Amino acid sequence: MKKVAVMICTSENCNQTQATWLKQFDQILSPKLRTQVHLSCGNCEHRCTSDRSNAPLVRVNEQLFSRATLAQVKKAILDAA
Repeated sequence: MKKVAVMICTSENCNQTQATWLKQFDQILSPKLRTQVHLSCGNCEHRCTSDRSNAPLVRVNEQLFSRATLAQVKKAILDAA
């Protein structure tokens, strides 16, 4: 398995869900899969700023998810790993 980069947006609109995401994110991944994920926080290129309904934005490698769900992100990680 290769490393999978996951970035959770920390802009103002997405930041409201960031803490919840970080808590739940750890719970959806197996311990083995967690070692393959590089989790970071950053900027989603202001896509949520221009349209609040896009939040939260999460990037898995080069794929950006608007209104991301944990299920979407988990599937993308499994597909990329």
